[in-house]
Amino acid sequence: MQTHAAPRNPPTIEAVRIFQMRGPWPTKSGGFLGVPFALSPEEAAEFLVCDPAEIERIGVDIRGLRVFFVHDVPAGGVGGRSFHRVRKEISFVARGAVRWTFEDLSGAKTEAATSRESVVYIPPFVLHAMTAEEPDTMVITLANTLFSAEDPRTHDTYPAEVFAEMQARYGAVGDRHAMARRAG
Repeated sequence: MQTHAAPRNPPTIEAVRIFQMRGPWPTKSGGFLGVPFALSPEEAAEFLVCDPAEIERIGVDIRGLRVFFVHDVPAGGVGGRSFHRVRKEISFVARGAVRWTFEDLSGAKTEAATSRESVVYIPPFVLHAMTAEEPDTMVITLANTLFSAEDPRTHDTYPAEVFAEMQARYGAVGDRHAMARRAG
């Protein structure tokens, strides 16, 4: 099985979602309650689903649930410029502001600005990058995969160069399908 083969039906940038925080509401503690995002039981279950072919491709079962954060990012600091084959992410800004860029395998692109009032959902096979727009930015991410720093197979992070190769292959396959439809 090819390590960097394109999937059959990859998500598109239309699958990227931006949630707006609800609240804040005053609490008994004197603080405020905000709800960055809420998922229905069906959406929560779907978030945990991983493509079995992709799990087989990487050779280790990384299904699970984890939270990680990137903090103290300076203004202008850029993170990501990568994509994931299995991992779905829900990211929110705990401090600062972030400009996100997204690109799918068809070449479609979009961007979004997020702050403490918004959350972004990123599906697999979408190249993404974040640029901190304020000093000391902190982003917290909920992911549907486990991670071990000692086992690179669990990282499920691939650079933009691999994405570009995959785009070229995906485009060629898409072109062949379009030609076959026209001929038929």
